[in-house]
Amino acid sequence: MRIFLIGMPGSGKSYWARQVGELLHYRQVDMDHVIEAREGSSIPQLFQAGETYFREKEREALLAVLEQFADKVVVATGGGAPCYKDNLRLMKAAGCVIYLETELEALLANIEEQGLERPLLVNGNRQELAEKLSRLYRQRKEIYEQAHLKIDTGTANLSTFAAALEQYLSDNNLSL
Repeated sequence: MRIFLIGMPGSGKSYWARQVGELLHYRQVDMDHVIEAREGSSIPQLFQAGETYFREKEREALLAVLEQFADKVVVATGGGAPCYKDNLRLMKAAGCVIYLETELEALLANIEEQGLERPLLVNGNRQELAEKLSRLYRQRKEIYEQAHLKIDTGTANLSTFAAALEQYLSDNNLSL
């Protein structure tokens, strides 16, 4: 089975992909790394050509991941990946999509702690970052909510993921 993790920047998609992948003995794929390897450029550099350009490269990487990994993979997507074209539909058809729901304060803390450059959230102080995150969340929430499963990262642990996946598999007559 393929598992796709979606959610806002700072929701822990890469972290949880590693954790769940290790738990299930699945391969872990971070879409940002796939994009950077395919394009030979960093995400911020690719964004300089425009968000639409980047989203096309992200979509190409998603299609490559779908082609390369037919089973036993956990994919950490970019925050905007499910919102572009029919990417969410492709992910849902190819596996289980899990939305990592995260409170705004936790997103802010995670982004500040990681110190990573996130193209849609660059420049500004904490208040401006909070406003940008809030705007992005409002734009994306409806799409994220279409995932097969939703996990609150504020209370999540590996048992939470295991139970949610077990229920999903049971409900859909599937197996790992």
